[in-house]
Amino acid sequence: PPPPPRLDSSAASDVYKRQVSGGEADLALRHLTVNKDWEVSSGGAVKGVFELAPFVPAENPGLKALGFLTVDAELDAAVESLGFLDFYLRRVNGMAMDGKGQLRGHLHYEQGNLVHGTDLKVSADRLALSVPPYQVAGSGGIAIRMSPDQPETLGIDILFDALEALHRGDQVPLFTGQGLRVVAQGTARVLPDAARERGQGRLALSIPSVQVPDLRVYQRYLPDRWNLELKGGQGSLQGQAQFSASDLSAQLNLVSDDAHLRFKDFRFETNLDLGLKVTGDASGSANVDLSGTYLRLDQARLASTKQGGSKPWQASFAIAQGTLGIPLPEGKAQASGFRHLSQVFKAQGMKQLLASADAKLEADLSVSDLGWVNLLFKNDFDLAVAGSGRAAVDLRIHNGWLARGAKLRVRPRGLEVQVLDYVAQGQGVVALAVVQGGKQPDMRLDAQLEEAWLKRRGEADAVVEQVTLELSALARDVALG
Repeated sequence: PPPPPRLDSSAASDVYKRQVSGGEADLALRHLTVNKDWEVSSGGAVKGVFELAPFVPAENPGLKALGFLTVDAELDAAVESLGFLDFYLRRVNGMAMDGKGQLRGHLHYEQGNLVHGTDLKVSADRLALSVPPYQVAGSGGIAIRMSPDQPETLGIDILFDALEALHRGDQVPLFTGQGLRVVAQGTARVLPDAARERGQGRLALSIPSVQVPDLRVYQRYLPDRWNLELKGGQGSLQGQAQFSASDLSAQLNLVSDDAHLRFKDFRFETNLDLGLKVTGDASGSANVDLSGTYLRLDQARLASTKQGGSKPWQASFAIAQGTLGIPLPEGKAQASGFRHLSQVFKAQGMKQLLASADAKLEADLSVSDLGWVNLLFKNDFDLAVAGSGRAAVDLRIHNGWLARGAKLRVRPRGLEVQVLDYVAQGQGVVALAVVQGGKQPDMRLDAQLEEAWLKRRGEADAVVEQVTLELSALARDVALG
């Protein structure tokens, strides 16, 4: 971003006076350059009242002199760089603005503060907003005005017409579309002094339904240890988020009807609906609440290069209650956790954060086919389960890995258990539990059938009826990632 403007010999303007009388001015601006090489405007008009209170220039150099200036004027100027907004936006996690367009409206400024009556608009044919490592570029408009309900609050409303959002270094965009809106609110103090630093800021982001041209660009957010890969597909994204120094809330929805996934040696083609809900506040911990987050897969077709595949199935996973523990920067106290969250996201990124986080989640799982469980258990007894139903899930994660105590329990419809040459069908319960956590956890499968019938595989008639069957299997060192 360009350096902040200075009121010294490096700031030069080329104006001609049309009329100046008793503190009133009607000026035509031909050219304005700041710091020798930062071109702010190539021409325009300024008409209004200018007042300068007495001050000692030697004691108030540079921007300090603006603390004695009052302006009440109409502006109409071509803006070659929107970097002049950086001084305000940079406080929001390093946000920076660039672009060019036409600035029009009313400016009311009193000795370091924008005050009631300020109403400026920028129509930008080139508009770029960056929060490293992300950038949104396109065209649109900017509105700068005072809040009618909060006279000391300034709002900057940025609305993109057409846009493309990219991660630094990527050629494929995260999403494209139109209508992205960013609203920043904060102190009306514009001079970079102690009074401005005490001001509190807030940012709101609204994403309408935009297009995701390639799901693979979101692979950067998935830890390598999960061994889950986005192989392709298109989709759409929408959502909203708000955050400040004391709280955070976000809701995002990613939908695709042709998502291609890989888990270990197994490939999926599926309809995908991911809803992410995150809230947090300055509660004295570095945790965020994930309650309301969900994942739905529909018409999922699973094929394994080693173990065959499964019929199309559906599944949904909804978090009823749960928190994600964010690792704090080294040396930071737990009580100061939340105010460092933005630093953690920026320094580590989502991928590293998820790879080292702790979580406790209570969730509901609904599956149309339990056959996916069999892919976790390689055994010499041809043990397999089948059926459909809803499960209660208690998910525990430590340092990014499944932890001891994680479990699910499901009472399937039409439960079927296969072992050796026999098949048993009936009503019962299936439970899956992590008995030893870590990179390659030990997992225990328990299946219990009641009033079941037992037959040999491939035979139509039951060998035994009214059977009670209990089976257990322990899978050691399950390679989940």
